[in-house]
Amino acid sequence: MNWLRRHKHSLLLTLLIVGMLVQPIAGLVVELAGYVTMLAVFVVVFERRWEQYVGLALGVPAIAFSAAGYLSLGSYELPISVASQVAMIVFLGFAIARILADILQDRAIRLDDVIGAFSGFVLIGLAWGRLYLLIDGVLPTSFHIETEMTGNLHEVQLRRFLFNHFSFAMLTPMDPGGVTPATPFVRTLTWAEALLGQFYLAVFIGQLVGARVEKSRVPDD
Repeated sequence: MNWLRRHKHSLLLTLLIVGMLVQPIAGLVVELAGYVTMLAVFVVVFERRWEQYVGLALGVPAIAFSAAGYLSLGSYELPISVASQVAMIVFLGFAIARILADILQDRAIRLDDVIGAFSGFVLIGLAWGRLYLLIDGVLPTSFHIETEMTGNLHEVQLRRFLFNHFSFAMLTPMDPGGVTPATPFVRTLTWAEALLGQFYLAVFIGQLVGARVEKSRVPDD
């Protein structure tokens, strides 16, 4: 148990990466990987009783709506899709806030805290990907998608993967993969995500890494 507490963010980041790696597969495997990732977020991030209550209130509806959409053989009804994406966005947002709050409360910055901050960065990309997926479902003309990419829109898991890729492209120099914003509202969201990502990396993670390096230079009494 002590080992898990010391390396909880490392475990979370590992599960997040595994979940993203299996996304292109589609099907039940991806759904199960998503549920495992949510469970990992719940166990690792929400340690206090009130956090667990809030996490359950947000996570259970997200899983229920997601499962309902999957059981409909991939054809999400719009209300179910909207409810699923909104619940997941709020769940991820709450997880990001708690990760940052816990790290900022720690007096001693450990390597696992830096990894936790990076996990928060990954969760930002996933949350924004859900937001883009939500917008595409409600306003299908919000994005221009290259013809060879339209096959990724038939399966909900592949559609989610497509917009996750686009989201991380906004956070990094990565190519957006044939997806471009088509409306001023979406363009605003993309530059807002890019600014947030740069601020997060340069200021928050940069300060944590600096504090970690400084601590390593100070000899123990």
